[in-house]
Amino acid sequence: MPYTNEQLQRIVQWLTQRVPKLMEQGCPLCNAPASTFGVEQFTIPDLPIPLLAIACRTCGHIMLFNEAMVFPA
Repeated sequence: MPYTNEQLQRIVQWLTQRVPKLMEQGCPLCNAPASTFGVEQFTIPDLPIPLLAIACRTCGHIMLFNEAMVFPA
């Protein structure tokens, strides 16, 4: 299920606070700006941790973050 606009704002806020280099410098592989990133929820079968996938739409590099860190219960 896609994230809501409110959730996307929270993701951007969390990334800006916790991973400022990623937000300032963009993709670590191709240097595309963070504004070109795509965001999706991602799960791995048999892994009980929901993941947040940040994908560079320029080169395809994917970064995974623990979704519970972004949206604590």
